[in-house]
Amino acid sequence: MLWIHYNFLCNLETQIKLHKVFRSKISEWRKADLISHSVLTYHFNSHLRQKHDSLYLCLEIPSIKLPSSRSNLVSDAILEQIPVEIESTTRKMTLLYLTNQHLDKLEVKDYDWELISGNASRDYNNASIEEILRFASKGTKIALETLGSNKTRNETWGKDGSIVNSIKKNIQANLISDRERYYGLHFVCNSTFLAYYVETFIRRIMKQQIDGKRQGILEFLYEIEKTGNFWEAQRHFLKEYRP
Repeated sequence: MLWIHYNFLCNLETQIKLHKVFRSKISEWRKADLISHSVLTYHFNSHLRQKHDSLYLCLEIPSIKLPSSRSNLVSDAILEQIPVEIESTTRKMTLLYLTNQHLDKLEVKDYDWELISGNASRDYNNASIEEILRFASKGTKIALETLGSNKTRNETWGKDGSIVNSIKKNIQANLISDRERYYGLHFVCNSTFLAYYVETFIRRIMKQQIDGKRQGILEFLYEIEKTGNFWEAQRHFLKEYRP
């Protein structure tokens, strides 16, 4: 099987919209056995769009056979093996959302080969590629379960400590080493759209360096879910916390 990386080069607002589409599609594709695992992550500069800003949609697709020769961009032969349900959805989303003809673009890559050739192990404290794929996909899975929960949809988590403790419990249950749990949390936060400075405070709550009695993390998450307005979400967070 092969990991396919759909790299949607687009601005943050579009990434948020695409994330909502694909988190639902990932659930459908898993139930239909079209994919085994997934990674869904944001990459953006909050102040000024960079040409490499993109949403990663990475799918492990069991029906695709490993090619004899590999490169970062997949071949036409590989593209032809992608299930039609996945191919039609990604094509539709490209036409619908990638509307800036100068900057927007979809790249289709071989994800694990991309990690290998880019020496991703160096960036993750010498973790193996297999380990990276494990904590990235499990972190994404926990994130999508958190986003799909009734407590998130109905805004009933209570205080920041309640959602942080839920995330911590899931990480401890699904990831097996300190390294996996550390980086797994990063992927949970990224795919839940809890920005890096929010992630810093989540780690501090987990370590009991601060209490979880405030609601800045939750207000940040709820605002992104309701409106996709990053700056308003940040304003809510900064009322409670200062990075």
